[in-house]
Amino acid sequence: IIIISLVPVLFLFQNTSWIEITATQYSVFSFLGRVSSLVGLVLFSINFILSTRHSILEKFFYGLNKVYVAHHLVGGISFIFLLLHPLFLSLRFIPDDWYQAATILIPSVTQPIDWPLNFGIIAIYGMIILLVVTFFVKLHYELWLWTHKLLGFVFFIGIMHSFLIPSDIATDPLLRAYMLIISLVGLLAFVYTSLMGTFVIKKYPYLVEKVAMLYEDVVELTLKPIRHIMPYRAGQFVFVRFFQSGIPTQRHPFSVSSIVSKDEKQQLTI
Repeated sequence: IIIISLVPVLFLFQNTSWIEITATQYSVFSFLGRVSSLVGLVLFSINFILSTRHSILEKFFYGLNKVYVAHHLVGGISFIFLLLHPLFLSLRFIPDDWYQAATILIPSVTQPIDWPLNFGIIAIYGMIILLVVTFFVKLHYELWLWTHKLLGFVFFIGIMHSFLIPSDIATDPLLRAYMLIISLVGLLAFVYTSLMGTFVIKKYPYLVEKVAMLYEDVVELTLKPIRHIMPYRAGQFVFVRFFQSGIPTQRHPFSVSSIVSKDEKQQLTI
């Protein structure tokens, strides 16, 4: 993840000398703003890839629980980098031109409207609002899921800003190709998880055969396959949705506490 995120920075160093970077306050904060935007966008894309919970990721991170940890960590770091991007660009003008510094953070409303700039402002404010709601507001689970789906729209707006505004992506073909690939993979991951998951992710219907209370707050379910048997290993996480009146229908991860047996039954510990 670190290597993939730092590749754009190598492109910047290849095209910009150290003397150009450190010549003035303006050039220093300009370079930091460019770095933070590229690294933040790459991490944002990687975060959508981690959210797919694909079996390849589970093997790479040695467990779905560690994929979740990486998902939260990468998401938080990407938010910090993307938040630093407009702040660094504003700091270029302080204290000489406060008005110009403020225009970085205020949408363009006068003709001609600078839509590439506005896309970036909409994306950063949208991300701030959604993440603040996610972390600090107690929402119903369905609403919480919708905030995550809206992050995909924010990501798309951010991509439009990155590729339409005059920047390193516009002037460096190799950097543009790299960022385009990373961004498209992130968008495809979002579409796969949030929009097409209902259709493309394979599902296995099971019947709850037995419910055993192991402790006051621990339940063990014994499940019997209705058609096909789901391949699994003991200790893995599976996402389960229960279809019964009075039980929410959202999918949640639970650990498999049984090994593959001859009777084809499966046990979950909740």
